[in-house]
Amino acid sequence: MKDKLLEKKQGELVKMKLRELLLPHDFFRTKPSFYTRLYEDRIEFIHLHKLTSGPFYRVHTGIRFLLDDLDYVALNGIQANGYKNEYSIHYNFRYHKDEDSILRCANQILLFVENEAIPWFNIWRYEECFIY
Repeated sequence: MKDKLLEKKQGELVKMKLRELLLPHDFFRTKPSFYTRLYEDRIEFIHLHKLTSGPFYRVHTGIRFLLDDLDYVALNGIQANGYKNEYSIHYNFRYHKDEDSILRCANQILLFVENEAIPWFNIWRYEECFIY
């Protein structure tokens, strides 16, 4: 039980550090595991999912259009689990007890956001994508 509480505390440290790292990209921590940025017609978000199988995260992205009337937030974007993914960079979203691993985890999530998520969001922001 004590280990799980420590793991939760360390996971929170990753989220707090990530909050600082995402500010230059206009993402704000709006819920415990959500970082969002608002546009006129949509909210783009990064969601961290703490996996029960160990001290690491899966990172989801998504877009929520403001006209959407769903009662829940759909994780409709790209994702990476930090140990096996389809990206050319191997992202490591695992953290441990030491401060260096917490900082590395937050920086790896930032790297995923900068290399994968932001370009994906940018594709969806251009209306030409929707012309048939």
